[in-house]
Amino acid sequence: MVNNVASTLLSCVDSELPVFASDVSYDIEESPKVQEIFGKIQSLMNIKVPRHLIRPISSRFIQMLDVATRLIECVDVLTVYYYGFLTEDERGNELIQ
Repeated sequence: MVNNVASTLLSCVDSELPVFASDVSYDIEESPKVQEIFGKIQSLMNIKVPRHLIRPISSRFIQMLDVATRLIECVDVLTVYYYGFLTEDERGNELIQ
């Protein structure tokens, strides 16, 4: 019941976060090779407790706090991982910002 009330009250909150979190989660967690790379990046960055991304569940609105918190905790590792996929122009622009 609390979940339904929270979902209704906060329905104006941008729905892009669950979609983004789901896409990133599937991208990282669905491939054993990518999971290994993600773990190695965490190790190289001296992260003591390796983190796994949390895949949002559409029926669990309250879970989005945990999902968003985990994304924030992993933002540096995700930045390092996805940096290799940027074009040269995007890399230059990213450094300027």
